[in-house]
Amino acid sequence: MFKLPPVETLDGLDTSSLYNLAVAYQLDDGYSETVERALSEAIAARLGLKLSHETDLYRASDSPLRVLAASLGHELPDLRAAWAQKQLAAVKRRHENFLRDHGKSPSELINSGRRMHRTTHCYKCKTNLDNSINLECSQCHWIVCHCGACGCGWHS
Repeated sequence: MFKLPPVETLDGLDTSSLYNLAVAYQLDDGYSETVERALSEAIAARLGLKLSHETDLYRASDSPLRVLAASLGHELPDLRAAWAQKQLAAVKRRHENFLRDHGKSPSELINSGRRMHRTTHCYKCKTNLDNSINLECSQCHWIVCHCGACGCGWHS
């Protein structure tokens, strides 16, 4: 989980450190709108940018982090791809733990492929699921939730 230094210390960071902090935050599991806003404001202040309420730190082409990266001569890494890989690894780990807790052997996570599009919700945590986004368990063919649950644990 990401621990943001006290907001008042962000002004004391050099530009490169502020950039590295923002990149490290994006790759962390503990997303917080408050942390993202504090980083956006610190970067914008450093660069003399005016933020709108909808400013996104990472995704917009004119986001504070992209402007900061350009000012430092950096290419902003593809944070979305790195974040997606990290999330996939976390879901795989949670799914393996879920299966182990239910006395099942580990299984692969698979794409739905040509199967029919399905949406539902997780019986364990009630999160909405969509097989065009979420992977499926190769044992039960249910959509795997980010909490790790699949049909292998239904009614067990």
